[in-house]
Order: sequence, then C-alpha cells, then structure tokens
Amino acid sequence: MEGEVKGGTVWTASQSTFVQTFLANLVADGSKTSSGFKRVHLNACAKALNEHFKINRTHEQISNHLKTLKKKYIRINQLRSKSGAVWDEENFIIRYDHEMYTSHFKDESGKERNKGDDEYINKPLPYYGNLATIFGDSVATEQFVKTSSEPLAVDVEDDTQKDEMNGTPSSSTIDKDDMAASGNRPSKRAKKDDNGADPLVQAFDHGTQTLASAI
Repeated sequence: MEGEVKGGTVWTASQSTFVQTFLANLVADGSKTSSGFKRVHLNACAKALNEHFKINRTHEQISNHLKTLKKKYIRINQLRSKSGAVWDEENFIIRYDHEMYTSHFKDESGKERNKGDDEYINKPLPYYGNLATIFGDSVATEQFVKTSSEPLAVDVEDDTQKDEMNGTPSSSTIDKDDMAASGNRPSKRAKKDDNGADPLVQAFDHGTQTLASAI
C-alpha cells in the first residue's frame, strides 16, 4: 500500500514497475544522456506516475528510488558472478545448488547471514532487464522494456539525507557509470526508433499504455 514511513517513501511493486518502464523506454528511445537522466525526464516520469496512481511524487523521489534500484542491480550482478552460480539469462534467475545456497545464508557455526539476498537467488527476476537497460551501458531492447509488466517487490527507500550520510551518491551523480562494481552487462542489443518522433513523447505514451494494460 502506498504511504509514507519515517525516513523514506514506500513504493509499491506496481509503482516501481511504472517508473522502471517509463525510464527504460526513454533509454530505448535514446533520450538518456551520458550523464544520466535529465531533470525534465524525472519530472515527466513523476507526472505520469502521479496521473496514473493519483499520488504525489516529485522528481527528487524518483531520483531517490533510482538509487535503491541501482543498489539492487549491482547486488544481483555480484551474486550472479560468484563462483558456482549459474545465470539463466532467458528467465533472469541466479541459480545456486543446495550446498552453495545453504552456505551463502549460514556460516560454519550455523549463524544466519546475507538475509537480504534471499529475494535474488533461485527466483525469477523479471525486472532485471529493465534495470540492465536503465543502468547498463548497452542499448535497450524491446524485450527488456516489455518485462516491466512484472512487479518488483515493495521497496522502502531512504531519504536523501540518510543516503548521503551512508555515502550513497546524490541525485546529481546517480547515473554516472559505476558498473565496475557490477562487472556485468546485459547481452542483448537494442533497436533504436528512427521514425523522427520526439523520443520523450514516445516514451511517455508507450510507457503509460504499457502500464495501463499490465497493472
């Protein structure tokens, strides 16, 4: 359920999916610059989100949510790159066998660890294509954009001040390429729309129509 909590904003799965779809379509249409999304893009995303869900999000909240999504993307890539992990690219699943899975979540003494990783391992990650489109440095594909109809788990994000205290990049630097931490790129290539239409308008229309039918 949409609402506010101390220190952050609650994002439902469908709201997060809407943001991913909208921004992934901007990337697919070539609207994202080398320095990331411009404020006009974040404002357009917030406007479309607010109209669709009858809520009141700002471009700063969209930017903060992008930080949370980027952390997820980096963590997924770290987990899939571990020795012994199998990456199912068709279904976006990180597969660990029983022994590897057990040892990842419990140390030799039986103490639990890495609890937050459970949502990423041996489960489909249908939103991964969108995250790879948004944060990776390869061109988006239509397949990646369409996967956005699948929900992302409810996320509670920290506010800007808390992020800065923890060393998280500010909204002005969020979109700079730091994929050295992830070490992985999506393997599929995109087709760019060359029909001459305004890419921001196209992304807005396409993203809204996609979400209206999927959510």
